[in-house]
Amino acid sequence: MIAYLGQRLSAYLELGIAYVLPFLIERSLRRGLHRIYFRGNWDNLANGGVILAPNHHSWWDVYLAWYLHLKIGRKAGALMDEAQLERFRFFRHIGIISRRELREAIRRLERGDLFFVFPEGELRQNGPVATVERGVFFLARAAHVPIYPVAFRVVMRGAEHPEAFISLGERLELSGDDQADKAQLKAALTKLLKDIDTCVTETHPEKAPEGFTQLMGGQKSTSERTAWLGKLWL
Repeated sequence: MIAYLGQRLSAYLELGIAYVLPFLIERSLRRGLHRIYFRGNWDNLANGGVILAPNHHSWWDVYLAWYLHLKIGRKAGALMDEAQLERFRFFRHIGIISRRELREAIRRLERGDLFFVFPEGELRQNGPVATVERGVFFLARAAHVPIYPVAFRVVMRGAEHPEAFISLGERLELSGDDQADKAQLKAALTKLLKDIDTCVTETHPEKAPEGFTQLMGGQKSTSERTAWLGKLWL
């Protein structure tokens, strides 16, 4: 009886966390980041199953993927390490499944869902893409859906908090050869990341890089929050 009650309590707690999770994620983004910028055309993602393949170089990447799917306005899912998902089971309620549940991922793609797959397989150091796993291509071929590379970059610039840049690339034309497709995706992600880095380097740190639009305004710097004090001297 005690074990049963414990299970029921755990289930209710899981549902409760899942219910408030979207609010907690957005609050974390708004409190932890200064701004989120986006470049690309998500009209291409309007219909049918699609795999978005982002790099994974930052703690913020999963949250950025979640926020991007909200802006696109489509039902979405993602793959997570099985051990991590077992620890944080409430993520299942917002579309996350284990990396071993490939049949479920294929089923969702076939019914027309958007799906995030991090092709590097795990969190990597900042910089160019070092490796790409074949799982993303297996899913694309099995579900007959396209792959679009996505670059995430979180950097410190002229604000007190970091800023996130999201760049959506063009659809990949898969050849069916794993090595060739790996090289193509790796090159596409590396180019998107390099373009972001170049734009950031060549732009004044307090301005938005050319071609990027602001998706979200987050935490203000102390100088912005206290700007009203300067008016007292006028």
